[in-house]
Amino acid sequence: MIRKCLLLTLCASLAPGVAFAEEDDFLADAVVESEEEKKPTQPLFLIPLQPVWKTIEPGRIDEAIKNIAAELSESGGFEVEQYNPRLGSTAYEDPEPRLKQRWQKEIRMAENNTRKRRFSQAIKSAGRVVRQVMQNPQHLRDPSIYCRSMILVAEGELRRGRRNKTMSILDIVASSCAEIFDAKGAAELSDAFSDLLADAIAEVRRRSAGTLVVQADEPGAVVFLNGAKLGNAPLIVRNLPPSKHLLAVVKAGHKPFGKVVKVGSEEVRVQARLTKPLGGGAIGRVFTEMRDNRISPEAIKLAASLLSKHGGKATVALLGGIAKVEAVIKVSVVAVDRKGQAVRLKSMSIDEDFLGLAPEMLGFTEKLVNLSKSFVGTKFKGQTLVEGLKQPEQQAQPIKWASLALGGKRKSLAQQGNSRGPLKRGRKAPMRREATRPRMNLDEKGEQANRRDEEDPEARRAERVDRRAADREARERRRAERPKDRPDPRRSRAKRASRERAQADEPRKRRQRSRSRSTRARAQIDEWGVGNKPRRLRKRSRSRVNWPLIAGASVVGAGVIGGGFALWYSLAATPSAVNASVSWSIPE
Repeated sequence: MIRKCLLLTLCASLAPGVAFAEEDDFLADAVVESEEEKKPTQPLFLIPLQPVWKTIEPGRIDEAIKNIAAELSESGGFEVEQYNPRLGSTAYEDPEPRLKQRWQKEIRMAENNTRKRRFSQAIKSAGRVVRQVMQNPQHLRDPSIYCRSMILVAEGELRRGRRNKTMSILDIVASSCAEIFDAKGAAELSDAFSDLLADAIAEVRRRSAGTLVVQADEPGAVVFLNGAKLGNAPLIVRNLPPSKHLLAVVKAGHKPFGKVVKVGSEEVRVQARLTKPLGGGAIGRVFTEMRDNRISPEAIKLAASLLSKHGGKATVALLGGIAKVEAVIKVSVVAVDRKGQAVRLKSMSIDEDFLGLAPEMLGFTEKLVNLSKSFVGTKFKGQTLVEGLKQPEQQAQPIKWASLALGGKRKSLAQQGNSRGPLKRGRKAPMRREATRPRMNLDEKGEQANRRDEEDPEARRAERVDRRAADREARERRRAERPKDRPDPRRSRAKRASRERAQADEPRKRRQRSRSRSTRARAQIDEWGVGNKPRRLRKRSRSRVNWPLIAGASVVGAGVIGGGFALWYSLAATPSAVNASVSWSIPE
């Protein structure tokens, strides 16, 4: 009985030990798994993949890099550290609003000086705007600034008598401006200016127009020509007059592109680069090169230097390009070590959902693991980054340029603003009266100038001579038909007019004869140069010195001073002499 009790007690004591042993085995396995998870991973330095020929959106690039980094971490045990090229770079601030405000202020100052006939100061203010605009065409977004400043300079040069310089400026105005100036502008132009502008328009029309093709490396970039917005690049601008034109290509968040383009009768092509160099000029050039589907030894050297500076403990750096062809994303990557050796890895073709990424990266991950252990590479030579990729052709939108000479929303000077002649200082210009005959616009003037150039000048001169001879014969005939006893009507009118003038001048002559003595004295003062003579003569008359009067006054002053001194001396010496001669006796 006692033995059974001991046996039962021993079994009861052993049962919890078996349970505890099974629990210890489970915890040990969990610790092993956690230790395997905490095992240090191999660092990998990744330079951002560049979009080749802008065929893929930035959002898709970030999504592709995120999936590739996750697959490298799971299958290869890599800890991917991505390089940020924006380190040390500042956001671009477009100065266009500030420059526009300054230029408008200068133009208003020039218009004010033009109204006050201060043409030199007007040319100085408007010329400063023209010079700054031509030096910074990428900041010109308003066509009225360029055209109004050019017109103010031309008007000032014309008022100063420089006709040739005015014509050279108006040639650019007729080629570059669709309107003469903005409707809110306060520029006041003379009739001679409108005539010269019509001649400049007729001259530009005789030339053959050219074509400008504008392309940009950023999609959605906006094209401005002479400040006028045309549309998104690429563009083909047709019917462009031969002249100097200001081109600007702008996109938000990018540094704008500007250039002064000289257009002739042939086609001119401009490639605008808006890619801002991030992290320095060398990195920006390498990134631009990779976006053009090229990789060179300079890119390999840059990747090795970035790996040494920013890679930390990583021994391998990856750089490459990514592109999208229809519904397939293509990735081409090159591995680089710190010594500048390079190995081209397997190119990958991934679907847009990244579902086939794991099978596609099998050979890619194994090769990268071997390179991280022992890197064996060669010196890399320049070649294509993504094989078998064709550059997409962008359909350029054709646009017809509108200018004063080649059509468009052109208005006459009378419709656009005041075209009066020279203004008087300090007076407001009178209101325009409605003319009985409508004023010709610029088109009619240009056509009239063309007809005048085509006509024979000798025939016009002969016709003018014949018309004058016919008028002379008609006058002689009327004079011969007039009766002899009848007085000449022209002489009668002349005598009557002279008699009326004499009667009208009689009160004035009577007032002049009866002038008072004060009026004669005032007239005599005027003759002396104190009255209404010019300021220069008045200053000269006042500056004359009367030397005899000054000499006499000096002599009189010296005499008065000498007499006063003598009197003071005599009065001061008398009491002392009296005191010396008089003695006093005191009685006892």
